[in-house]
Amino acid sequence: RAGAGESYGTVPQGHPGGGLGKLIEVLRYWHTQGPHEKRIIEQCQRQRLPLPDAIANAPQLSVGLELYWLAFLDLNTCREIGMGLGPISWLAIDRYCIAKRIRGDQREDLFELIRTLDNEYLKLSKPKDK
Repeated sequence: RAGAGESYGTVPQGHPGGGLGKLIEVLRYWHTQGPHEKRIIEQCQRQRLPLPDAIANAPQLSVGLELYWLAFLDLNTCREIGMGLGPISWLAIDRYCIAKRIRGDQREDLFELIRTLDNEYLKLSKPKDK
């Protein structure tokens, strides 16, 4: 992690999967495999079995995206929960930016990416109709 005052630069977009696409891919993996990944890896190691493809080929964050992913994980704990999951508030994102000294284009990118990740997370978290 970069320390206070260090910059991560803007969101990488020039490669396949760009910043947003890669973050959403990591979010989907984290949402489906994350809760079970450690246990599955341990079982495979004990039984000397290969890892399932989903885990062996888990998406990796591109350089420069860690800031945004860690921000989402931190801010995910700030959502209101009532009758269901609520969105991450603008105020929580703003406070995060202040606390981490995120300014300028990076701040704008963080707001946009957190909103997009949050919308995807809420979709993934909706109860499935039976």
